[in-house]
Amino acid sequence: MNDFNPLHLWASMGPVSRGIALLLCAMGIASITITMERVLVLRKARLLDAELAMRAQAMLDARDYSGVETLMRQEMSSPMARVLGTALRRYIDDVEHDVEHADVADAAQAAHREGTRLLEFVALDLRRGMGVLASTGSVAPFVGLLGTVVGIITAFQGIAKTGSGGLGAVSAGIAEALVETALGLVVAIPTVVFFNSLNASVTKHEQRLALALGSLSEDLRLRVPRRNRIDSQDTSQDDDEEVAA
Repeated sequence: MNDFNPLHLWASMGPVSRGIALLLCAMGIASITITMERVLVLRKARLLDAELAMRAQAMLDARDYSGVETLMRQEMSSPMARVLGTALRRYIDDVEHDVEHADVADAAQAAHREGTRLLEFVALDLRRGMGVLASTGSVAPFVGLLGTVVGIITAFQGIAKTGSGGLGAVSAGIAEALVETALGLVVAIPTVVFFNSLNASVTKHEQRLALALGSLSEDLRLRVPRRNRIDSQDTSQDDDEEVAA
């Protein structure tokens, strides 16, 4: 049993096999680090977005779009603030600052397009580092397979040196090969699980942001800004006075 302890296997490995084992260990550490970092980032984003949505809802109900935009600008660490804040800034620039020539429907569509473009950048930011997970999950088994090939070559070299094909001549090389294969699978399997879980979480978050953006765009399209409504009321009053005269 002593021949199969990890320290003995490490001592029996050649430079190439040791390099492969170290590479697999580094890939595993990177996968765990990225997964933990992404989990914390996504959790923080969910909490920030939920809190921001509650604070902004009352302002949206009152059609205080400038107040909502200011709130979004103050909370730029939130993905929702970045997306909705950008859309609202575009809407305010098109409507609030050019009341006479503004078209609410066109401004709402432009705001939606602006928010959609930023949503793509936010999605990329939420997926930062996940490419490493995907690559590790795909490549690690093949790296382990490379270690297996190297171990088999070592086993045949042992046979050539001893001139015997007994188990004692090839056991070290076979054990080395099996360890490399197992290590590759140990790295790859959890990494694939981590990637799929994170990918599902990010996709759900993207869908929530897209729904929020769509809801805001529809709200902007259907609700005439308060200043425009006052102007239209003043115009209608002037018309009534002219008719009465």
